[in-house]
Amino acid sequence: IVRAVVLLPMVLPPVAGGTALLFALGRKGFIGEKLNSWFGITLPFTTAGAIIAATFVALPFFVLSIESSATELDSKLEEASLNLGASPIRTFFTVTLPMLRSSILAGIALSWARALGEFGATITFAGDNPEQTRTLPLQLFVALETNPERAMVIGMLMVVISEVSHDAMGPYCAFAAAGSVHHSSTAVRMPPSTCSPSCLAVLVLLVVALPSVGARVAAGANDGGGESGRRALSLIHI
Repeated sequence: IVRAVVLLPMVLPPVAGGTALLFALGRKGFIGEKLNSWFGITLPFTTAGAIIAATFVALPFFVLSIESSATELDSKLEEASLNLGASPIRTFFTVTLPMLRSSILAGIALSWARALGEFGATITFAGDNPEQTRTLPLQLFVALETNPERAMVIGMLMVVISEVSHDAMGPYCAFAAAGSVHHSSTAVRMPPSTCSPSCLAVLVLLVVALPSVGARVAAGANDGGGESGRRALSLIHI
């Protein structure tokens, strides 16, 4: 039952997941009502609510990454540790956990990428408060309606963050996918790819965006620092 609940967000639409959180953890929810009446804790439309929404939709990726590798662990190593007198807790931290290191890092990378792009559950459960709950996807959505150039810069920022995460964790994801959990503690970390597709996308966006930003800066200088200049400066300082 617990596994089914944890993996449920993978098949639920994000908005439906946010609605489920709202009914469960809202002020009138069967859990949220107790939190509010007993401890005075309110989760919806708060920063904590945004974190919970992102964690709710990203957790299945972390769990599945570890689960797939845990089923392939060599139990003989754990049995040998126990036979040599180590306690189960010490065996877990000194034998099992090091063998799962690559899978844990891969799960962190996957869940981080999923949480970074979360939109539906966040806006449903945590709302869109610029001072508390507005995440990058929400800011991108707002900017698309009010300032498309700013939206393009935010989109590039998200691509850059994703690229950095990919290059940092990509080798560990490859180790986990290759089933190298038995040698994860001694595996040699391979260098990241020199130019991945997302890196090319960043370069293309920069080539397209920078001339536009420069033109707006020049226009702002010509009109004495008018509206176009202020919008260009806001693009540069974002």
